[in-house]
Amino acid sequence: MRVGNAIGALIGAAPGQTVAGDSTSVQLFTVLDAAAALRPDRPLLVTDPGHFPAGRYLADAVARRRGLRVRRVPPADRASSPPRATGSPSSATRPSTSAPASWTTCGR
Repeated sequence: MRVGNAIGALIGAAPGQTVAGDSTSVQLFTVLDAAAALRPDRPLLVTDPGHFPAGRYLADAVARRRGLRVRRVPPADRASSPPRATGSPSSATRPSTSAPASWTTCGR
């Protein structure tokens, strides 16, 4: 946290907004796995089908590790019809990831 805050100060970010660590892949795996561990009662990991392939592989790896199902749902579809496993979306969904930009077109 201290290193992230120090870097954040250099780039104009508020405290707590910058993370310094291993590769992006290691950080993504770690945060998905930690989020899944926080709610072991939720069987579904929702992710964006437009993610870079490595991100999709990491979501699959966390799902295997935690005994989850993965559902790939475009962010626009999540707002109109949240993914369901059993029960309400809030009781079924664990981590949910989406990409702010398309890796294939470099656009938003």
